[in-house]
Amino acid sequence: MKLLRYIILLIILIGLAFGTTDNVYWKQGIVCFRRPSEWDNAVQTIRLLPQPNRRHKAIALFKITNRQFLNIFRSQIEQAGLSSSIKIENGLWLGNGAQILYRNDAVIQNLSQLDCVKLAFEDIEGFTISNTFADVDILDTAWGVSRIVAPSCWSGGFRGQNIIVGVLDSGVRYTHNDLVANMWHNPGEIANNGADDDGNGYVDDYYGYDFYNGDSDPMDDYSGVYHGTHCSGTVAGDGTSGTQTGVAPSAKIMALKVMGSSGTGTASALVNGIQYAIENGASVLSMSLGWPNPDNTIKNYMRPVMEDLLTAGLVAAVAAGNEGDDGISAPQCIDSPGDCPSPFAQSGEGSNRTAVITVGATGYTETVAGFSSFGPTQWNTGDYSDYPYPSGLMKPDICAPGVSITSTYGGGDDGYTTSSGTSMATPHLAGALAVILSKNPALTPKELDSLVQTTALELGDAGKDSLYGSGRLNLYNALVAAPEPNYPIIGYSSNRIDDTDWGNGNIIIDPGESFKLFVSLENTGLDATGVGAIISTDESGVSITVHSGTYGSIGRGETVEDSTDPFILDVSSSIMPGENIPIYIQITDDSGNVWNDTFEITVSNYPHRIEDIANGTITLTVSNFGEVGFFDPTNSSSGGSGFIYGGYNYLYGGGLFIGFGYDDVSTGENGNNSDFSPITSIDLCSPGSAADNEAYCSFTDQNTRVRIDLKALAWNSSSNSDFVILRYILTNLTSSTLSGIYTGFYLDFDIHNESGTWFDRALWNDVENYGYMWDTYSPPAHPAYVGLVVLQPTGIGSIIHNPTYVYPSGMGWTDSVKYNFIDGSFHLTTADSNDDWSLIGAAGSVDIPAGAADTFVYAIVAGDDSADFATNVGTAQAHLFEVLSTEKDNYIEPTVLSLDVHPNPFNSSCKITMNLWERSPDLDYRDREVSPTIEIFDLRGNVVTPYSDGNPSSFVPLIKGDRGDAEASAQGVYIWTPAQTISSGIYLVHVSLQRQTIVKRIIYLK
Repeated sequence: MKLLRYIILLIILIGLAFGTTDNVYWKQGIVCFRRPSEWDNAVQTIRLLPQPNRRHKAIALFKITNRQFLNIFRSQIEQAGLSSSIKIENGLWLGNGAQILYRNDAVIQNLSQLDCVKLAFEDIEGFTISNTFADVDILDTAWGVSRIVAPSCWSGGFRGQNIIVGVLDSGVRYTHNDLVANMWHNPGEIANNGADDDGNGYVDDYYGYDFYNGDSDPMDDYSGVYHGTHCSGTVAGDGTSGTQTGVAPSAKIMALKVMGSSGTGTASALVNGIQYAIENGASVLSMSLGWPNPDNTIKNYMRPVMEDLLTAGLVAAVAAGNEGDDGISAPQCIDSPGDCPSPFAQSGEGSNRTAVITVGATGYTETVAGFSSFGPTQWNTGDYSDYPYPSGLMKPDICAPGVSITSTYGGGDDGYTTSSGTSMATPHLAGALAVILSKNPALTPKELDSLVQTTALELGDAGKDSLYGSGRLNLYNALVAAPEPNYPIIGYSSNRIDDTDWGNGNIIIDPGESFKLFVSLENTGLDATGVGAIISTDESGVSITVHSGTYGSIGRGETVEDSTDPFILDVSSSIMPGENIPIYIQITDDSGNVWNDTFEITVSNYPHRIEDIANGTITLTVSNFGEVGFFDPTNSSSGGSGFIYGGYNYLYGGGLFIGFGYDDVSTGENGNNSDFSPITSIDLCSPGSAADNEAYCSFTDQNTRVRIDLKALAWNSSSNSDFVILRYILTNLTSSTLSGIYTGFYLDFDIHNESGTWFDRALWNDVENYGYMWDTYSPPAHPAYVGLVVLQPTGIGSIIHNPTYVYPSGMGWTDSVKYNFIDGSFHLTTADSNDDWSLIGAAGSVDIPAGAADTFVYAIVAGDDSADFATNVGTAQAHLFEVLSTEKDNYIEPTVLSLDVHPNPFNSSCKITMNLWERSPDLDYRDREVSPTIEIFDLRGNVVTPYSDGNPSSFVPLIKGDRGDAEASAQGVYIWTPAQTISSGIYLVHVSLQRQTIVKRIIYLK
């Protein structure tokens, strides 16, 4: 497996190989987009909503807006001729921006001129942890916890229970005895199983996530300091090992590692961590970090991020910084984002607020620490001019104990250490906010900020001053002043589906199914009685059979599911797999309260999966999202076997490319972040319909509405065992022709690397349309020849020089570069030096009319030498006919089955009419007659007309002694006369024809 550091050793070879001197590494950057014109009105409307509605609505607004601006951005960089110089890594919906890779500083300047871009800058490690200082313990316990009178709050029953605090720091030692019981666990994730169980895009994010290194382990690795563990202990350490360190000993800590092992981090890591906290239920953030002496660029970026955090209803305790004795004076002494306005506006402050409450540090003698950064700060940046200096914006907002603070040590599971800094003061406030929220979860960020500032112990000048802010935190006073919630606060919590009664029972919504939808509601206010809900949707392909549900009583802090009264929905067989269906829910109680909320359900929301297809000679890993080889080649710990031949894995990764345009290529790269969405699992079959071993799966490209059906085939006999054939059927699910489509099949073989030197060579044969790679080491360490052939239709292929075209140097693996390879613009046939190479085969272009499909076939081949490889290519080509002859296996022809019921409603009997024909999978598509199955259910899922022996004309009664009467005609018309014991109501006619299912509502009026 290749490591990125090899690129450094290879960079000097790029110019020799291709005559280019362009060896510049790609830089990481951030662009921040402008806001749409209606933004302020939308934000103000959302901020008036109670939680959890406020959070859900905010996330939806941020994501939709960001997607719109990303599309505009792509269009504008293409028009500006910048496509080859920029790679968009992902959108940042908080603050409306994007992470990018870019070529040089001139590109950043050009980006800043685009209409949609507000600012663009290099994403350097400018954020630092507010450094700690070793001091002597004053007390054997954490004195700060007692100083803010936290124990008196615990005795009243308020310990931060049910509140999640996101700690954005260097990580957390989640195994520490004082923290392990209070770590947040992602309820939808199974730890260490290598899968994204909850489908949120992060694999194994059980405790949180490491956004600095891009992996699932947020363990604190800041050796010797263990800053994040220390801060987490001040938030919620429960004293198991002997010292009570936590202000909120029953709160949950979400571990969000955004800083590296040296205590620095980037803006993108920080914002990705905040986004995760918002989406996963954190109410309070603890941010003992900041950008010292901030310039206007970072100020202009962080302020809208923190504005959006406020819109979502979260509050952030943020360190003021430790520059008080470093010679940095006002208005530059406060770090960013600690320089942002707090939620609560003091007298004379403006109305534009953020989620930030800035914390300074005090010592045991109630004096401000010499290192604590002081205000005021200023906002006169061009984008913001509401606090010019002088007099600026008064900061910090509040102070808390931050000198000689004892808390948990990350070097072991039972130790403590003592540190100082505004970093230590910040988690005191974060824990205090959690305690207050445990009394009243409905409090807004503005109300929380007001409570802690107006009840603080004043230590400096009268009023809010530049050293102490509003004074030293007094949690007990703030808690006493906090109002009890005086009404229920109910919102959507989660959902699950059950398709066992009328579907295939895989707990996934598939087209053509009816299913039960169970929705859980959470009450964060007073007890509620008589709770009910009504759901609706504006998706035409979904009908709601039962749109109301009852919940009864929901007590404060409870989450209740409508387990005995679920909603029932029908999904049309014509709806696109992978479609997100918006569900609107209105919740009421018997006191007249009304709450509105929104959530989404996804059709065919299958998890990303990989499976091995093997025949004893070859093993290939395939996926249900377009990737082959490893699950995610960007992740060195990713699952998958690759392509094994002769006991050695030759393949790093690869997969299907679909080219729709010069800058629009969809791929299965990057695992969970692939462009393709799985709409089936992976089925393995031995023997299969055409080969001894077969694998089936389907996925979609949601943006272009193309469905892809994959069939992988391998044979066991020795003369046929040196290749795997991959057949892809692309179906156009749009209402118009898709023109000029190319497909490509990319394989990044890694054959032999020794001490940073590659011994790989490659060749592409244009005549036979195949390419292969081999080991030039003498004697070869891995002697096989491995490659691919384009089988259907006739196409073109190429060798690819990875350091030039794929990695973040040279041209970079952008969509435009990929497209140039699959349309033949870039075409290399000989690799005349040992280096890191890959292969791509391509076919097209083709036009696919609306509703039609086209087939593309590739094969991965191995041989003992070049002659054996060529022989095996010929053998694979000989299998093409039988592969194509079964191309409709496991593929559903759309809208074949139809169903009609008349009259409806009815009062004695009804006529059920359906077709009895389905397309054959044979090549000539001749019609063949098949028998349907028909059942009728009540709304509880009970079968009221079950039949035996598969004959729909012989209905058997549900209750012994009752007889129903159904007569069938040869034209597929059935007459149902309900049994006398069947009562009036809504029933569901469920008809299945081969792989299709249709459900129809009928109303019986007795």
